[in-house]
Amino acid sequence: MDCIDLSEPDFVAGAYGLEQATIEARIHGQLPDGQIVEGVDVFVHLYDAVGLGWLTAPARWPGLRWLLDRLYLWFARNRLRWTGRAPRTCPVPSRSESG
Repeated sequence: MDCIDLSEPDFVAGAYGLEQATIEARIHGQLPDGQIVEGVDVFVHLYDAVGLGWLTAPARWPGLRWLLDRLYLWFARNRLRWTGRAPRTCPVPSRSESG
């Protein structure tokens, strides 16, 4: 499994068919077949990959899955503030705007 730091200057979200703001808003993962997954699905696949899928088995239950998806979105919106990393206060200029 490889991890890619999306804050690195040479990271290009478009290479994955995504926009930078989208990929920064919540966790994303790429499966071996190239499929992009996000949110709770990333954690389900990660835990499955290391043999701990039983921990995320409840995430496959429809009612609980709906709740977990909403909780993750709430967490993702607040994570920078909770970890002491304030979100950017101004948009990052596109490469064409920065010269």
